[in-house]
Amino acid sequence: MKDKESGLGISLEGTVRVVAGKEVQARHYIRAIAPNGPVARLGIYKVGDELLEVNGWRVLGAHHVELVTRLRAVQSPVTLVVVRKRNEKRPGPEPGYAR
Repeated sequence: MKDKESGLGISLEGTVRVVAGKEVQARHYIRAIAPNGPVARLGIYKVGDELLEVNGWRVLGAHHVELVTRLRAVQSPVTLVVVRKRNEKRPGPEPGYAR
């Protein structure tokens, strides 16, 4: 899925919680997807998805610089595990599920 020249075709943004002056629970979200990049061509990821794993490496809590460095060095095939918030405008179960 990764292009040699352009990488994965995503940019990330991070958030971090600070407890007693120490950074904990760093989280990383897809901020933008390059229109013709590998991630866009798959058509399954969306801006706002939280990145949880890259090729089995757990990214929750990882420093942003470390994550970017690893993403630039990762070899294909690449497996990304993400989580997406449910659409809050639609209460109740997902369509197709019994109520």
